[in-house]
Amino acid sequence: MRQLAQRHALPVLALLGVVFALYGRTAEFHFVDWDDRHHVYANPAVVAPDTASVADRWLGRNIGYPLPITLATWRLDQALHGPDGVGTAKAVDGVGYHKSQLLIIVLFAGVLYLLAWLGTASPWAAALFGAVILAHPVVAEPLSWVTGRKDLLMALFTALTLMLLWRAGSHEPAAKPGKNRVHLWFWAGVCASLAMLSKPTGIALAPFFVWTVTLGTHHRPNAEERSPTIAIGLWLCALAAGIVVVGSLWHAELGGVGGKQGAPLNRVLHATGWHLRMLAAPSWLRAKYIVATPADIGLGEMLTGAAGLGFVTVSIVWRRQPVGWAAALALLAWLPVSNIVPLRRHIADSYVLVPWIVLAWGALMTAWRVERARRIVLLVAGGLVLLLGGRAVDQIETWRDSVHLWKQTLRHEPNSPQVCRMAGHGQYFENQKVAAMRTWHACAERYGPALFANNLAATALQVGDRAAAERWAKWILERRPGDPRALRYLHAARNQPSPSSGRRN
Repeated sequence: MRQLAQRHALPVLALLGVVFALYGRTAEFHFVDWDDRHHVYANPAVVAPDTASVADRWLGRNIGYPLPITLATWRLDQALHGPDGVGTAKAVDGVGYHKSQLLIIVLFAGVLYLLAWLGTASPWAAALFGAVILAHPVVAEPLSWVTGRKDLLMALFTALTLMLLWRAGSHEPAAKPGKNRVHLWFWAGVCASLAMLSKPTGIALAPFFVWTVTLGTHHRPNAEERSPTIAIGLWLCALAAGIVVVGSLWHAELGGVGGKQGAPLNRVLHATGWHLRMLAAPSWLRAKYIVATPADIGLGEMLTGAAGLGFVTVSIVWRRQPVGWAAALALLAWLPVSNIVPLRRHIADSYVLVPWIVLAWGALMTAWRVERARRIVLLVAGGLVLLLGGRAVDQIETWRDSVHLWKQTLRHEPNSPQVCRMAGHGQYFENQKVAAMRTWHACAERYGPALFANNLAATALQVGDRAAAERWAKWILERRPGDPRALRYLHAARNQPSPSSGRRN
């Protein structure tokens, strides 16, 4: 035991060093003004569960799809760190949530280490595998963002599922002589269920479980194992179907179904191609809004389709090898971009997390079998950690607070009035109200005042600039006579005394 601990100590410490070098700073990050409001700090199911319905409180209906495991972790954070109500949150309240998230990241790194070590028996290969996964810029979003926790938890349980299925389906002994592998199938089913209940994109594990026990296994369930394994597969398929049906109904209630863009095939090919480019070239990152799907299938979509056929071929020809498993799970993990489970957008960094894990795992396991190539594998992995980690630093910093988030987004969407408006919202949320007014003034000069007048009037009141508040209220009333908000602004500007809190920041 001592020798085993000594063998793993240095590689594990090195992996933890990478984790804290990249993500240690996230322990001081704030909430951001992008989905954190809807999911966490202004979500009654999290901060005021007594006022929420049972479905909202335990399942997340008001979010649009079931995610009870993630919701439970947010509620635990709320009990520990606040806020105490829907309208009382401050950006800095997110620090406690991020400290919890950092603990989950450490656990995630440990699972990645085990996944690679059980396949290679090399502690350094396992440590470098975990570091490569964590260092890729696409991982910054789900790990550095409180709302991204649903993807982080889903990926953690997916990695555990893959590890258990590989152990159960491999030709290696799974247990002591005379014992079957039912316990491995069972715990794989438990982890797959937890993945699905962390975020619906985990439904890919249901068909993957069926695929592994029928096609992708060296060890098919014997007579003693068959009934329990079939029961686990049926449970996972039923759970996945339930998530799809319930998520679709809830999404329709929220008015999200009409948000699909383009024909399904075009959407799948375009989104998957975009994701592949995110993996291959991190400069493609930060697609904050839905990218319009082209009406026709172009060269990019055709190349993505060809890559998909290649993945299908690999998953069939090498179905009992790691590369075949990786191809199969990567294909299945990308299915949600087709809106099989309705989602508000079909292009996002977080959807690439599981494909990145399994593709890197398949490449490592395949290359490691060539004994002469092992040193090269370690050198390449080390180089990737340095290369990707350097690029990931900026991506991680994006999620420090709302100011950083929208400043970075504005660089990628420089001609979007909505992003310009959100840049001011980010400053406002961080209590930089005068800076927010300056941003909205600049936006109004560039795009016209219509989208920004309400923000300017309300914020001018809060900082004590009653003349500006009156001017903007009159501007609104000239175009929308009787506008109730503008009337309130005008009345307040003319009658309320200058607030003592009106000092400019």
